[in-house]
Amino acid sequence: MAFGGVALAAPAAGAATPGIATASALTGGTATIGSHISASGITGVATGTLAPGAGGTFDVVLPQANVRILPGTATMSLGFLKLGLPTTFTANSDITGTASLGAGGSIDASLTSSLSTTAQVGPFACTIGPITATLTTGSSGSLTGTPFTGSLTGVESGMLVANDFAVPAVQATPSCPGLVAGLVNVLAGLPLAPGASSLTFHAALVNGLAGTPHQLATVPTSGSAGTQVAVIGTGWAPSTPAQLAFTSGRPASTGTATVDASGALGGFVTVTASDTAGANPIVATQGTAKTSTPFTVVGTQNGGFFWPFGW
Repeated sequence: MAFGGVALAAPAAGAATPGIATASALTGGTATIGSHISASGITGVATGTLAPGAGGTFDVVLPQANVRILPGTATMSLGFLKLGLPTTFTANSDITGTASLGAGGSIDASLTSSLSTTAQVGPFACTIGPITATLTTGSSGSLTGTPFTGSLTGVESGMLVANDFAVPAVQATPSCPGLVAGLVNVLAGLPLAPGASSLTFHAALVNGLAGTPHQLATVPTSGSAGTQVAVIGTGWAPSTPAQLAFTSGRPASTGTATVDASGALGGFVTVTASDTAGANPIVATQGTAKTSTPFTVVGTQNGGFFWPFGW
């Protein structure tokens, strides 16, 4: 099967999911909930499939179980006071949508999912959501994304945005009593109408290529201590985890990547202060299969530097 003149592979042998394997990284993400809550540096991976759809488009399905978003910190602004709240982001449904070939070989995409964010407010955990947002490379409210460009045989990158979703009020739960939920709603101005909140993600994707097993890529390709690196690929043995290691440091930074039923891989490695400056490989190992991809450490300072922009 071809997309833009490039042959794409069916899932790896034994895969249970029909379609073409695809792995995506969401990095440098930002979220705003009205004018009082914001988060930045959101990083995630999602894997799934592309299937031929109507009118020359591809239907995209990234199952809920294959979406992993790292915990982060949200800031709640109360006048001059800013509170840092440990935060988790959760996909409540599959991410589904379409992708189509645009001008000059670019790829346009529109992906919809139900999302929630849970913030730790002192001893309480309060959830905002579900939020149904459509992330697009086109226009959404006051925001405009960027179509995916790059090499169909490698990594393609673009920007996904959403600015057309409503945000419900926080509901009381055993972990978020009514008094606390009501206080969060008052401080954040919830509920909010569409257009008052936003999501943006730098996004990269790798698609399964015919005859190319064990593809591997990192997003970003360089960074300093504290950088959270998304590792994605296709062509791996389905439904079998892979081990990740960044061997520049002693001890090596490690992680575990999940591999879905289509053979698409997604995981994370964090650069530490012990990692040596310069180009070093990030290695994925799955049984006897091993593939590496270069990553460049720039500087060795401690601290929370996070690579937020660019590829």
